[in-house]
Amino acid sequence: MQIKIQPTNIQLSDDLHKRIERRIRQTYKHLSRDVKKITLRLHDQRKHGSGIESCCQIQVQTRSLSIIYAEQQSNDIYSAVSAAANRARVSTARNMSKYNSLLAQFRKLKKHKIKYKTLRYFKREDNFIAGLS
Repeated sequence: MQIKIQPTNIQLSDDLHKRIERRIRQTYKHLSRDVKKITLRLHDQRKHGSGIESCCQIQVQTRSLSIIYAEQQSNDIYSAVSAAANRARVSTARNMSKYNSLLAQFRKLKKHKIKYKTLRYFKREDNFIAGLS
């Protein structure tokens, strides 16, 4: 699992960089074999009257070639990273559950030697559709 952190308008100290990476690894430790790459984009946004808010955008690329996005804003960069990582983890677990059930259906068809060309799945919003061609 690759973790790439891209700060914009923020200077990350080595300690904060290590804390963020450790938090991401800890959040995804049970899904590490299903996740190929995680990209974090961190930046500050200026709001009217409320000062500076930190924003964390997470992009997760899974084994099923799905890409999952999560975004969170907070006054503290670490809490934004933590909340976005938890959101992305839940979405990744749901996505991989659907992918694994489709894979099980495919293996079942293959086991019973039913004629098929391909088993394909499409992602439309959060719904997967399995179809035979």
